[in-house]
Amino acid sequence: MKRRYLHRIRNKLVPEIRDGRYPIVEAYESMPEIIKRKPGSGYKHLLRKSEIYTFIELIPDWELISEGLDCIILDTCLDDCMGWHSDNTIAISAWEREIVWRDCDYEFYTEHRATLERLDVPVEKHGKDVHIMFTENTAKAFQLLHIFLHELGHHHDQMTTKKKRNPGRGELFAEKWALEYEELIFDEYVRHFEL
Repeated sequence: MKRRYLHRIRNKLVPEIRDGRYPIVEAYESMPEIIKRKPGSGYKHLLRKSEIYTFIELIPDWELISEGLDCIILDTCLDDCMGWHSDNTIAISAWEREIVWRDCDYEFYTEHRATLERLDVPVEKHGKDVHIMFTENTAKAFQLLHIFLHELGHHHDQMTTKKKRNPGRGELFAEKWALEYEELIFDEYVRHFEL
């Protein structure tokens, strides 16, 4: 699914004109709006909007999975919240300016070990704490391949319920869903993004 944009008019993307007419392109309708908020003091956004759109194109059955998804927010960092889902919105929180996570909880490490190993992120154990030696590229990969997919899993869960109001299967479903899709698209990810 390729998007063709010629230019912006008043911050709206305008499709390319051919033969004096706008083509009918369904891809415009299937892409959610991406909003970038200020990251907050001591934090920064690692992801650009263009990288999110590139990543979306790697996800199989995007149109089905993203049904009802109106907005993706690059959000201000909220206390220990890497991302969130609410109604028709998913968000990825800003990352700490210090890319390496020092004194990370061992439980977090064990829960995310498969993803960290897949991304080949070095880890140093110090007693009950763990230092996760992210680089900017591996942190981006973690945000896209795990956090984004986890929140998208919550959205998909919500949209597959009868009333489409609340995700019914919770954190375990979203985590499992994210891991399945991460494994499914990882090879394609490394063709488009650096690790």
